[in-house]
Amino acid sequence: MFLFYDHALTFDREVEMFWGAPITGASVLFFANRYITLIFNVIDVASIGKGLSTEVCALNSLTLSAVI
Repeated sequence: MFLFYDHALTFDREVEMFWGAPITGASVLFFANRYITLIFNVIDVASIGKGLSTEVCALNSLTLSAVI
């Protein structure tokens, strides 16, 4: 939940500093780090209490380790 809170608090600074600026290696790393972690956290929160099978958990773990 802290990640969602952090995104809400810093979104205005993200828009100000990155959205209008030219695309650089640093901005690509920033957006990848910011939004890949957000996507995985949304998936994790959505899957709480769903009783995921071991195959789905293993696939999620494999996908996460491939991204890292």
